[in-house]
Amino acid sequence: MAIEQLERRRAAGTTTATATSQQVSTPTSLAKSVTIDRIALIGLQAALGYEWLVSGLDKLLYGRFPEALGGLLAGVLRVGNVPAPFVALLRALALPHPLFFGWLIEWSEILAGLALLGAALVALLQPMLERRLAPVARPWLRRGRHTVEALAVAAAAGTVLLGLSFYLLDGAPAFWPLPSIAFGGTVDTGLLLAALAAPLVLGPALTWLRRR
Repeated sequence: MAIEQLERRRAAGTTTATATSQQVSTPTSLAKSVTIDRIALIGLQAALGYEWLVSGLDKLLYGRFPEALGGLLAGVLRVGNVPAPFVALLRALALPHPLFFGWLIEWSEILAGLALLGAALVALLQPMLERRLAPVARPWLRRGRHTVEALAVAAAAGTVLLGLSFYLLDGAPAFWPLPSIAFGGTVDTGLLLAALAAPLVLGPALTWLRRR
């Protein structure tokens, strides 16, 4: 009887230790997953933000992009293979007002880049700031983070539209292997940027829908 009681105690101790280790490992693995997700989000936001910021600054430093946009669009529509519905849209909106759309494009790229880089920086510094700030200031930090995240989602949506517009201006090239573009790659830059920004819009949208 004594031996049986000792074996039962050992089995109970083993079960308790296993349950405890499972409880500890589950939050640890979850923390690792959250950390990996955070790093991936920060990296994507920073890369896209840098790309769009540099693109907008290039246009701004060029100095004459709004004035040159009308001629550039007219040349593309004359010799390019732009889809007909997009051609009609450009002729109705962009060509009559090239200065407005020139300023809109370059400043949209700059502001979108700044918003995405700002969101990446806030996500990177948030854990450290939460540890260092006083408890009274933490709600303000959360409000600021939510504001920056909302601006980043709007910026990502804008870059999706910009990327798709550039893809259509390139003639909507096919993205499967073609011998004729062996030296230029198979994925259009505008389409690639739009595809990379799409998860930054769809992720928060799906989260919002699940909470409703």
